[in-house]
Amino acid sequence: ANPEPNARLLEAWCYFRLRDIEKARNTFTALNSDLPDLAAAHNGLGYCALRVNDLKEAEKQFSTALKANSEDASNLVGLGIAYQRQGKNAEAAKYFAEALKIQPDNAEGKELLAKVSGR
Repeated sequence: ANPEPNARLLEAWCYFRLRDIEKARNTFTALNSDLPDLAAAHNGLGYCALRVNDLKEAEKQFSTALKANSEDASNLVGLGIAYQRQGKNAEAAKYFAEALKIQPDNAEGKELLAKVSGR
């Protein structure tokens, strides 16, 4: 039997933090195939894609995560990072600003918004 989704998410994020991106991606992907609407699995796949600089895949995963959960600042920051790395600073700024409306103390969002806004 598969462990609870939250336990599987935690396992995937542990692999990610240990920089074992392949195991993290495989764990997020397995979770995603069981629960395709789970925004957190798409979020994890987005961050895995960012780690290997697959920006189109990151954009796709964060966009999917946002459709499922538009109130998660992490989804917005992730999508912003994908746009920033593609040189689309105006789009990136929009997503960082959205993230800060939801989570005003998001340090990463603040720092990245300042960077893409030239502040």
